[in-house]
Amino acid sequence: MPTRPLIGITMGDPVGIGPEIIVNALADGDIYDQCRPFVIGNVDILKLAAGIVGQSPGFHVVDDPVRGKFTPGTIDVLDPAGAFSQLTAWGRPTPETGRYMETYITAAVDLAVAGKIAAMVTAPINK
Repeated sequence: MPTRPLIGITMGDPVGIGPEIIVNALADGDIYDQCRPFVIGNVDILKLAAGIVGQSPGFHVVDDPVRGKFTPGTIDVLDPAGAFSQLTAWGRPTPETGRYMETYITAAVDLAVAGKIAAMVTAPINK
C-alpha cells in the first residue's frame, strides 16, 4: 500500500536507550500496516542494540527514504552522519554523540520541511 505515510524515526542518543526502543518497536509487524517507518541513525549502533534486546532483524541501508523495503523483519536506515570515530560506552554520551544526535534530527526536519516524509519521531535524546 504505497499511500502509507513515510515516517522518519531519529535514533536519538546513539549511546542511550533510543536504539533499543526502536529495534523493539519495529519488531512489531503491525507498524508496517500503518506506515513506512525508517530510522535516521547509525546501522552499526542499531545492530548492537538488536543484540542487546535479543532481536535479529535485517538491516537495509538507504540513501533516500523512498528506497526503503518497509517490510517487517527489516529495518531501513538512512545514515546522514556516517561512522563514529570511536565507539563509546552505552550510557556515556560525548560531544561526538551529541553531534550525531543533532545531525539525525536536522536530517529528519529537512526531510519533513521538504515534504519527503509525512512525520518524524525522535527517540530519547540527551540534553
